[in-house]
This record gives sequence, C-alpha cells and structure tokens, in this order.
Amino acid sequence: ALDPPCAPITWEQVVEFSQLAEFDLLRDTGNQLHNKHWSIPCNRQALGKYFDLECSKEEIVHCNVETLRLHTKIQDDAISFPTIIEQCHESNPPLAAEIQCCWYHLQSVNTFHLSRIAQIHALPGFSGRRLHLGLGSI
Repeated sequence: ALDPPCAPITWEQVVEFSQLAEFDLLRDTGNQLHNKHWSIPCNRQALGKYFDLECSKEEIVHCNVETLRLHTKIQDDAISFPTIIEQCHESNPPLAAEIQCCWYHLQSVNTFHLSRIAQIHALPGFSGRRLHLGLGSI
C-alpha cells in the first residue's frame, strides 16, 4: 500500500490519460505543453463537444435515410403479405394461417414504428423527406 495513499481517479481521467499517452510526440517535451490551449481540460472538453455536434449532424442524415427505408419496408409488407397469404390459402391453408398470424403481429409492430416515424417528422427542424404515413392501410 502507498503511504500516503493516492487520491482516487475517475474513469474520465483515465480515458484522458490514455488518450494523451497515445501521442509519442508529446513525450519528453518538458513543461512546454502547459502553455498550449488544448492542454487546458475545459478547452479539450469544448473541442470534444464540438466534434460530437459535428458527428450528430451526420447521424441525423443517417436517421433520415433509415426512417425512409423503414417506411418503404412497411409499405412493401402491406402489399406483399396479403398477396402471399391469399396465394397460400388456396394451396396450403395451414401455412396461410401461420403467415396470417405473423402478419397480424407484424402489423402491430409496423403501426408502432409508423407512430414513431410520425413523431420524428413532427420534430422541430426535421430535415428528412416527409411521406404520407397511412396508418389506416396497415
């Protein structure tokens, strides 16, 4: 045990230390680093927040694409499932009944997803493509 005991460190401090340790350039620089703006913890935190904000802008674009894909899949399901069920009903009624059960469950899931997509579309500043959600068609 250390005498006197060391002060405990937080996880955030460990992460900061490990990130700084990755830069071989920073070793053996003496006290020159203390004068740099990026060496001040609040400046590093501000820079981290800036890059988080930049990444969030990219993530918004990805979310817009994914909500559009999900909506398209829901529309495709609404067309294909009833057709498949009807085709199977003539040739294999037990299979048609099983697909029908799956379709009922999928319809409830899709309705939930459509309501969430509607909430996303209602967000202030929504930048994606607005589509007719057609909750009644499911």
